[in-house]
Amino acid sequence: MTDFKNLDPETRAYALIGQFLKRWSDLEQQIHEAIGTALGLDETRRYILCANLQLKDKVNVLRTLVQQSSFHADVKESTNKELTTILNYPNRNMIAHEAFEPAPDGDGVVFLPVKAKKEFSRPRDQWSVDKFQEEGETIATLTEKVTRLKARFSGTTTFELPIIGWMAAIEGSDMPIRRIMSPALHDFQNHFVPMPPHSDQPNQEKSDQTPESPREKE
Repeated sequence: MTDFKNLDPETRAYALIGQFLKRWSDLEQQIHEAIGTALGLDETRRYILCANLQLKDKVNVLRTLVQQSSFHADVKESTNKELTTILNYPNRNMIAHEAFEPAPDGDGVVFLPVKAKKEFSRPRDQWSVDKFQEEGETIATLTEKVTRLKARFSGTTTFELPIIGWMAAIEGSDMPIRRIMSPALHDFQNHFVPMPPHSDQPNQEKSDQTPESPREKE
């Protein structure tokens, strides 16, 4: 492991940011693979799907898959809490998008977010080397949990769609399910629509029985 405290302040700041982003990237990759495993997607389809989803969408997909899975209720509850922790993690956007600079005392990084909703401010938020290591361990732990979730999905997991409303009433009775068509639609499908008369069709040659007009006789 790199000893960040032996680096010069500027190199240390860049290295700490880079390590954090790499760890977060590993977490998102495991989220992608868990979705692909649960949905039975090959690599190409997994890439296409996840490239068009925001992080919150990916996590909510996993949460719903877990809820509708055949996992034990305790597993569903604990997994939902873990995924919600990822969903609510507060620091990723700050590190990925806000301006930063080496800490004046050389210990870590100072972030300079801009607050501009009615009131304007530029608060300073310093993360020490130890703070980065603590947050990195948190993300690594979350990554391990998503990896275990992926392994669960690769087993004999099944998924069920809850039966609701009138479907539940039919499911719980002996009444057979019939396909019912609207009488109006049924009448429309069976109603014969005759073709228009031959003489009404455009650009048709005149019948031999059609009398000539006086102008034509001339």
